[in-house]
Amino acid sequence: MVRFARRQQIAHAALREAITRAERGLIDADLGGGLIEQRVARPGKGRSGGYRTIIAYRRSGRAVFLYGFAKSERGNIRQDELTALRIIGSNWLNASFEVIAEAVDRDESRRGDGMTNRKKPTPLVEALLEMAADQHRIGIMDGATYRKITVRHLGKKAQSISAAPISPKEIRAIRQRANLSQAALASMMNLTVGYLSQLERGVKQPKGPSLALLNVIRRRGIEVIL
Repeated sequence: MVRFARRQQIAHAALREAITRAERGLIDADLGGGLIEQRVARPGKGRSGGYRTIIAYRRSGRAVFLYGFAKSERGNIRQDELTALRIIGSNWLNASFEVIAEAVDRDESRRGDGMTNRKKPTPLVEALLEMAADQHRIGIMDGATYRKITVRHLGKKAQSISAAPISPKEIRAIRQRANLSQAALASMMNLTVGYLSQLERGVKQPKGPSLALLNVIRRRGIEVIL
């Protein structure tokens, strides 16, 4: 959402105004589960032709902008996307200020890493995957939930990418680039050491959640599950 606001040159004042309206009870759409949708004006224009933002919102408490888009870019948000947004939003609303500060620092440090030039799923799915990876890294999303979101959305929105086969040599190279033992990588991926060894030797082929997660690690690095 930060990059979207910068790209569209949305002023901080416009974002604050959206929250001020919510505090007065003027909510454009209540999406349930702690999420609201608020319109934000385009620079120099009104809200009617502006952007839609999805916000994790707790009245008189905390508001976290999760995603922004122009109405012309997409229609309604699908139920599976909404479910993931509710999980991510709830985690941000319940996180400590220290954890949020750490997440902001991580986002600032990785700016300009070239990710925006890669072939991606839809913007919303990419945002969901990135937020889920961030929350998993800083410890406010458990591994099972992270894998569920990753597999669900990569499987539906980027099936050819998430299901891309990975050779035993590539699996071993992923582990060696991260300087990890088989035991360490297996633990991170919630696999047995024996199963990972079989993958690296070609005795078995990764599939399902293991294949999807290995593809994510191959594209984005081991940091997504640290």
